[in-house]
Amino acid sequence: MIEVKATKQNTDREVQALIDLGENCQDAITKFGEEVVYTNFVSQAKIRAQAIMRDMLTEGKTDEEIAEFMSNWKPGTTRERNVDPMASLMSKFGTMSPEDQEAYIEKLMNKAKGITPATEG
Repeated sequence: MIEVKATKQNTDREVQALIDLGENCQDAITKFGEEVVYTNFVSQAKIRAQAIMRDMLTEGKTDEEIAEFMSNWKPGTTRERNVDPMASLMSKFGTMSPEDQEAYIEKLMNKAKGITPATEG
């Protein structure tokens, strides 16, 4: 048995239920059938693979680097994340409003000049 919780957005409502998914893979196959277990496994593996690929895009990896990594990826394994700080900065910058972008550029220019917030003014 596992406990599953769900909330409804924009409300304080939460519901929980106990669901018997089996004790192991073979038990799940006995309860639900091989096709159900396999299709659920594939669905979840696909979602995880997409998340990894999105992370790699954010890190600035090329299509070829992502394809190479994914060709050897195995569900259930973790990967070492090598975040490119500049790629992360540019990704974040792209989501900012023009006003926030301008303020951030000013902050960077001040930093380059050796001006810190404590000494500005």
